[in-house]
Amino acid sequence: MLRGDAVPVLEAAIKSIGQTVELLNLVGTSCLKLGQKERALPYLVRSLEINPDQPEIRQAVEAVSKRS
Repeated sequence: MLRGDAVPVLEAAIKSIGQTVELLNLVGTSCLKLGQKERALPYLVRSLEINPDQPEIRQAVEAVSKRS
């Protein structure tokens, strides 16, 4: 089960390691699973900016954008 306190740890990893597609996707999808759509969107969008060839992430962004 995903815990809410995992997201700040992952955000700290991004600050420490840098914006990798893997970390951005992990934070973004974790936020989505926690129902934090607005928090997820910037991470997922940035991931797509780095690597646009991610159909699942693109679908997630489109789904969140339609609901907002």
